[in-house]
Amino acid sequence: TFVPTREVDRLAWLAKGDAARRVSYDTDRHVLAEFGRLPAGRLPAPTAALVVIRHARAAHHRRWDGPDRLRPLDERGRAQANALVPLLTSLGIRLLISADLPCCTATLAPYARAAGLAVEPEPALADTGYPGSEARVVATLMGLAASGTPTAICSQRTIVADLIRRLLDGWCWPVPDQLGVREGGFWLLHCPPGRLVAAERHDPVA
Repeated sequence: TFVPTREVDRLAWLAKGDAARRVSYDTDRHVLAEFGRLPAGRLPAPTAALVVIRHARAAHHRRWDGPDRLRPLDERGRAQANALVPLLTSLGIRLLISADLPCCTATLAPYARAAGLAVEPEPALADTGYPGSEARVVATLMGLAASGTPTAICSQRTIVADLIRRLLDGWCWPVPDQLGVREGGFWLLHCPPGRLVAAERHDPVA
């Protein structure tokens, strides 16, 4: 069923040693070496994704006459939300949790429609409900990661940064200096049950 593309012109199955001699990049050789260190017949542990998203771009304060917490996404924000659909699809996201703010729920809405899921509103992920609820929110997210449930949550700038700091610290993971992300950006955490094996910070996909 393989069809050549602009990026890949041929598919070949090779023994590990032959594959290492065939590849061009050191990063690929590193991946093959890590795979080669696994015991025979054992694959890497399956992971579940935990995606922590800062809401897509909302209407500017100067162009919005209503309450700040009701600001909707602007045109670019809607494009950013739509661009998240293939990403979240590829990660098999099955649970969507959002601050109870229009800009946050709207960020997850395109994927929710595509996947046939509901967005669960969580007031504790909004700036009015987060203070005092931090430990409960972090425990819930770590519990979902331990259960193997691929989850995406959407919140606001300072809350996303604080959540990531607390999650990384809870998993005894080095906490980087830069925790914030731009509107529509996100952190992608790869979690086998009960632990963290990778944490990636991503700019918006649109």
